[in-house]
Amino acid sequence: MDNNVKRTIGTTLVVGSILCLIVIYTFLDDILIPSGYDLAIDGYVLSKNLLLFLIFIMISKLGYMLLKSK
Repeated sequence: MDNNVKRTIGTTLVVGSILCLIVIYTFLDDILIPSGYDLAIDGYVLSKNLLLFLIFIMISKLGYMLLKSK
């Protein structure tokens, strides 16, 4: 694969994951807390948020790996 294509894909992954997290955590709070779980099970909500956050960390790490590869 061409180096320019790798850089473009890497940049897109990094910027896309950051923008996705910003949109989810600022505008779409309701998808993180399902209905009926407002005060009931904090562990469920916490684990769902952590999983989402870790997925985006892995996506951005993949993007950085593609950016640094030569």
